[in-house]
Amino acid sequence: MYPTASPQIAAILRQAIAAAGRGQFPEAEYHFRQARAQAPGIPMIATGLGHVLRYQGRHAEAKAQFTDAIAMAPELADGHYGLGLVLQSMM
Repeated sequence: MYPTASPQIAAILRQAIAAAGRGQFPEAEYHFRQARAQAPGIPMIATGLGHVLRYQGRHAEAKAQFTDAIAMAPELADGHYGLGLVLQSMM
């Protein structure tokens, strides 16, 4: 079972996801980093940050986030998927 986000973290994540949906990746990154700092043990936050970094072409940073997410939750498919996308982009 994954740790659950507090209402405050959930609000930050809504802002991050909304910004990413608008294509405002630097803003989304800011919010994901806020959430990650306050709740470092939630792997879905790391994958969200990884995707935002990947969209910005920052593959090495994204790889680190996906790797961290996989370490926290090896069964998390999105972490493996994101890592695969990043590794393919780095070829």
